[in-house]
Amino acid sequence: MKKHYVYFITPHGFGHAARASALMAAMMAQNPEAVFDIYTLVPQWFFEDSLKGGFNYHTLKTDIGLIQSNPMTEDLPATLMALESFFAGMPGLIKKLAEEIGPSQPDAIICDISPVGLELAEALNIPATLVENFTWDWIYEPYLNSHPAFETYIKKFKRIYQKATFRVQTEPVCQPLSCTLTSRPISRKPRLEREQTRKLLNIRAQEKVVLVTMGGIPGQFQYLQQLSQMKDTIFIVPGGSETVKFHANLRLLPQHSQFYHPDLMFAADVVLGKSGYSSVAEAYWAGIPFGYFMRAGFRESIPFAGYIQEQLMGIEFDEGDFENGHWIKSLDSLLSLPRLSRAGSNGAEETAKLIMG
Repeated sequence: MKKHYVYFITPHGFGHAARASALMAAMMAQNPEAVFDIYTLVPQWFFEDSLKGGFNYHTLKTDIGLIQSNPMTEDLPATLMALESFFAGMPGLIKKLAEEIGPSQPDAIICDISPVGLELAEALNIPATLVENFTWDWIYEPYLNSHPAFETYIKKFKRIYQKATFRVQTEPVCQPLSCTLTSRPISRKPRLEREQTRKLLNIRAQEKVVLVTMGGIPGQFQYLQQLSQMKDTIFIVPGGSETVKFHANLRLLPQHSQFYHPDLMFAADVVLGKSGYSSVAEAYWAGIPFGYFMRAGFRESIPFAGYIQEQLMGIEFDEGDFENGHWIKSLDSLLSLPRLSRAGSNGAEETAKLIMG
């Protein structure tokens, strides 16, 4: 039976879009006639890479989140200005979307922490599912002392999130709350076997491989020269080049390339980078150790670190270690950690069952 869903996804990094893609893929697997309308600023190619059709893409600012000046630093004054403008335009936006989407009578709306879909679901009187491991009101709370103006938006987000028909919290959960379902990590699945991906990257089966990733937020990799001296280890660096470059032990890739990120994760022996949601979830299911960076002042970092230590193998670094390459001296310790095996279903399957009834 054909089902129509509308998905609103925050554009804060690629982690939310990766989680949404995994959930949509699971829903399509359970009902091949499921069709999605996706609203976000995450590039269309991300969903084309992650899904085999079954969706329509709409460019829309669905959320503000945090304005960042670089992968490790947020710009709070700019965030507040953007929030003020966003919420001022919310009534008009909901009216426009209701006129555009309402006639198609969607079966449900799904939101990955974007407030827009929840407001729209209320206007259209249809079910809405909130999928989250944190929400913006929780993220903003530590900034109140330095920027009291966040209080207004914390209250707005709390009120909007309470409108969800179903609330799904996905591990690693930052603030456990009463919810409909707490799922295991939701991540996209690899498409190729480990050996197939390594062959495409010209990597031998026995070679040690490190995936260095910033989770979709462009970064500066100032230590590539140092990595090139470590001849016994292969480094895969998405975002490390504007074109695909294989040079000695370096595999430098554009942020968007023919290599599917979950395949890279499963082909690696360890991952090193920012502990964003998709990186943690994919590393969890790949069972590989995680060398992760704590972001000073970003509240998500602390529960993520706890989850990595409890459920994965990992070594913690501070953000300065990433920028100056000091993590390299701990690489042998990271590579010595064992790979874990996983059993059971991905959180996407159980969440799909809940939404689809």
